[in-house]
Amino acid sequence: MPGGKMVPYPVENHVYMLDGDTQRSFIRDMFALQADDDRVPANFEDFLIHRFGETLYESYFRPYNEKVWRRSLKNVPMDWLEGKLPMPTVEEMIYNNFNHVEEKQFVHSTFWYEREGGSQFIADRLAEGLDIRYSTEVSEIAFLPHGRSVVNGEEYDAVIFCGNVKHLPGMLGSDGLSPFKAQIDALEYHGTTTVLCRMEKNPYSWIYQPDRSHLSHRIICTGNFSDTNNAPSEFTATVEFTDFMKKEDILENLKSVPFHPEYITHHYSEYTYPIQDSGTRELVRSLKNTLREKRFFLTGRFAEWEYYNMDAAMGAAMDLCRELIREGI
Repeated sequence: MPGGKMVPYPVENHVYMLDGDTQRSFIRDMFALQADDDRVPANFEDFLIHRFGETLYESYFRPYNEKVWRRSLKNVPMDWLEGKLPMPTVEEMIYNNFNHVEEKQFVHSTFWYEREGGSQFIADRLAEGLDIRYSTEVSEIAFLPHGRSVVNGEEYDAVIFCGNVKHLPGMLGSDGLSPFKAQIDALEYHGTTTVLCRMEKNPYSWIYQPDRSHLSHRIICTGNFSDTNNAPSEFTATVEFTDFMKKEDILENLKSVPFHPEYITHHYSEYTYPIQDSGTRELVRSLKNTLREKRFFLTGRFAEWEYYNMDAAMGAAMDLCRELIREGI
């Protein structure tokens, strides 16, 4: 927070830890929000201001989210973030601050993490008994009569595609999605530069960073998830930046990040956050309906161009599998 103040998550429950002027401004916001409770937000900025007030919007929600999305929050539609937004009432925020209530319902309040193997442990367990071909590029997909498909020269009864829908027209070749290609090409997204660092030991899991003195928006203290994530006598964390960052810019930004991160290495992933506009979901629905006739199904964050968390992505995949089993596919 401003001035380097560390405040527990979620910030709206811990305004009592901020300075007196900020507390008084927050209280005035709560009175104003109560009087305007029926307002329907037009965009993400509108939602944040009329859910949490101007004070928290300017000190936390605006700078943090502008770091993540790299655009005016007025240009972020509400349906883009459907199901992912906190919805506390004015009464709940006031009560939680009076009574110093620690929120237990938000997405990261509790979670399981593997003692050994990290997130790969889950993938390895799910892969048991299956023919999984790792490090295999899918370069060509063709549709055959009667709903069969050929993938890299091998025939399949049905295909579930979990990759990036932007790559699909090129894979399909002459069977392509020409009516949709221009819309698919226009889909927007952000990447992430993830920086592995040594860091001072701390008690946190995630640290969200609205501070405007650097471009990092989040620290994930992976060293706190399991001791096996750390080398002996080390504590590690990953510092995240939206989009591509050059090493020299990373090093300069790390100077302003708390807990004195020391650079080890970094990796840039081009696709991490799909960005929707008002027509994205209709485009994906049309794609799904067209491909379904060929027993070709889409699921996953970039296959469906949905801002899924991992649990939601896995849930969507399970729902699709149950649906296909019911239909005898």
